Amino acid sequence: RTLLFRVPLGDQAQFVRASVFDRLGGFKDWPILEDLDLGIRLRRQRRIAILQEPVTTAARRFTERGIARTIATNWLIWLRFLVGVRPQRLAKLYPHIR
Repeated sequence: RTLLFRVPLGDQAQFVRASVFDRLGGFKDWPILEDLDLGIRLRRQRRIAILQEPVTTAARRFTERGIARTIATNWLIWLRFLVGVRPQRLAKLYPHIR
């Protein structure tokens, strides 16, 4: 997904130089999708580099809700966001799992 769309998300160890982060306005104060928004803004600046080193992230959501259901929910939320649905509304579709 990241190689295809060039928009890394937070669970993929997204990082950015502080100067670029500040210039782009940092993360928006949203309940979800602030990482997607930042990734889109970075891509517009053509500042995306994808490293091959592996990272370890939590699989809680996949374990609790299942792989197919989690992926389907994520894609539904992302698509709705891209057509203009506000993150505050989309957060209701994304259960809080910790």
